[in-house]
Amino acid sequence: MCTSQRWIYNKYNHHKILVPCGKCKSCQQEKANRRTARIRHQSSIGGYVALFCTLTYANCFVPYIRRSDLESYIDAFQRDFSLFQDSHDWLSDSIGSQVRGKGSFSLPVYRDFTKRRCRVSANYKMQYKPVKVGMFDTIEFDKDMINEYECNSKQLTGLRRKGSEYIGICYYKDVQDFFKRVRIRIKRELGYVPKFHFYSCSEYGETYRRPHAHLLVFVPSSQVEVFWRAIDAAWPFNGKMCRSRKIEYAVNASSYVASYVNSGADFPRILSSRCLRQKHSYSQGFGTMARYLSLASIMEKADKGDMRYLCQTTVNGVPETRLLPIPEYAVHRYFPDFKGNRLLTDAETVELLDRPEPSSFFRYARRLELTSDEVHSLAVRFSNSKDRYLNYFGCLENDSGFAPMSYGMAYVHVRNAMMRSMFRQFYENDEKLPVHEQYDNILDVVRGYLRAPTLEPLLEQIDGLELDPNKFTYRVQKTRTLEELFDKKLKTKKVSNYCMVNSGCDV
Repeated sequence: MCTSQRWIYNKYNHHKILVPCGKCKSCQQEKANRRTARIRHQSSIGGYVALFCTLTYANCFVPYIRRSDLESYIDAFQRDFSLFQDSHDWLSDSIGSQVRGKGSFSLPVYRDFTKRRCRVSANYKMQYKPVKVGMFDTIEFDKDMINEYECNSKQLTGLRRKGSEYIGICYYKDVQDFFKRVRIRIKRELGYVPKFHFYSCSEYGETYRRPHAHLLVFVPSSQVEVFWRAIDAAWPFNGKMCRSRKIEYAVNASSYVASYVNSGADFPRILSSRCLRQKHSYSQGFGTMARYLSLASIMEKADKGDMRYLCQTTVNGVPETRLLPIPEYAVHRYFPDFKGNRLLTDAETVELLDRPEPSSFFRYARRLELTSDEVHSLAVRFSNSKDRYLNYFGCLENDSGFAPMSYGMAYVHVRNAMMRSMFRQFYENDEKLPVHEQYDNILDVVRGYLRAPTLEPLLEQIDGLELDPNKFTYRVQKTRTLEELFDKKLKTKKVSNYCMVNSGCDV
């Protein structure tokens, strides 16, 4: 819930949509709740143990960008101020292609020291000079961000001990290389790499904006010691004080990360930009492998018309069983959503997805407003989804003679079941709400912009009531609850960061 919602115009269905701001405390906590639920789904899989790992940098290994490079980046925009005339929040793609073509809008990433492995031993040798470790291609800085940068440049000193020339950043390639080294070490020891899953959360410290990362790694319970040693040896950038406390068992995996998934609201805009912001990522299929989220379970629930699953939870210390809707990301793994699919009839959707080829999508490209790149991307995505569907049910067909419905028919069947379940859940949950709070656009009905014959007899009863959806009673109460939960989680994170600072690693 959010009390700072705004109306936007959807150019695909030509409707106004009320969307949350995505930046306030309640919006951030809702994102955290969704991520925590995904981790909880992954934790329900048997045979795996969750390890919690914190990846920190010693002072000499912190990745950073230089202010001088950033200033030259900004000066290139200031030399041609007309680039900003047609842009509001971000530059357009056409301007971006012109800017990137000049070759002056790539920010280099540096590290003071690097470790290079010797060929004949397991030792590492140091290279004592600043080394460029990567590049950021971005065009995200608009004139408002430039003015903020010029007025508040002292806030952008990311590293306390390195002066104002250096801005420490979250460099996700370090996390990617970390998992590559983990797989290499495990393969050397076992001869193969057992299947494991991870959730990573990079963030900046609350005090000094120091970049670091938190990981949840779900490893097979029979190879915990092997993964423990590989994780401990695969990260070469941490300090000696943090090495012994880098890995621990996550007894309640979702609660470990729930305190770390919220971004700080007082970060400079540069650290909140698309290329430098904190990033959350996970392995392929993370959170979709639980038994109640499998393809067979989804098809079974679609046949019954009830797209919900039983969840054991605790409310105020009392165990309780609830029926919760199947998350959309689990359904979209097998039946992806695509732009403009509501503009096609069921028969057209079945015909399109039974043969998900580029030529099939090109027939509807104009109606769906698809570009050539989007057509080829959708063809690849649905070909993979169709193969996954047929491979699963093909085994059943070979074993028991069961013949599944075609992929296009299954897609329409599940999509319609999801829509019916969403409508039923909406009416069941909102029965106790006042009539005027059940519809976000009721103000348009009162003003005569929209016709709603079923609500016309009730319009006299709501005369004089607050019709602004951001001021609805239930929305204000839910927002206040989420904000309190956000502050509670943020307090827990600050206590954890305080303990980390006193352990020898400033964040």
